[in-house]
Amino acid sequence: MDADSDDVATYSKVPFEWTEALTLSDEIECPDMSWTSAKKDEGFLEVVAASLAVSLDTLDRARVASWGAIEAARHLLAAVPEWRCSRESHWWKMLNCRGEAVGFVLPVTYDDVVRGGRPLGTIFHIGVLPAFRGHGYGRVLLREATRTLMDSGAYRIFCDTDVANAPMIHLFQSEGWTQLPNREAPLLKS
Repeated sequence: MDADSDDVATYSKVPFEWTEALTLSDEIECPDMSWTSAKKDEGFLEVVAASLAVSLDTLDRARVASWGAIEAARHLLAAVPEWRCSRESHWWKMLNCRGEAVGFVLPVTYDDVVRGGRPLGTIFHIGVLPAFRGHGYGRVLLREATRTLMDSGAYRIFCDTDVANAPMIHLFQSEGWTQLPNREAPLLKS
């Protein structure tokens, strides 16, 4: 791309929505599974960074390539206010199995999108560490985030994933989320 071009590089996202008309599946039982509050400490930052480092998402990969995994994780966590989103402190969680971090989920609501006094929710990010992928933990995280946002009163929950992230697309589809037409999103400028 020409350096003086007004064109902005984009990548394709697959959006999904959850409405109050959908029914959330039962919780998956995992032995020795526990939740901890995800605080902005170094341990949580390292879990987010480890997930971003192997993400299938084009934007995550671009951020990691430009900034490194830790700095990409810092940018991700700092972006919530920039997107005019908010959360309750207990919404952000890490999933642990046998005392070891497995993954995390970051549900939020949009401050300026309200219908009938109820917010629009989104799962800002969800991540499973590489060693734990393919074992159903993504499903546990998705259900927990969905339940958290439903309990918050969200009238609709929106989220999207990269077209290259076939496992996440399959997860949303298998959980009953409604798939919407693909959209283009701006890619990080270097």
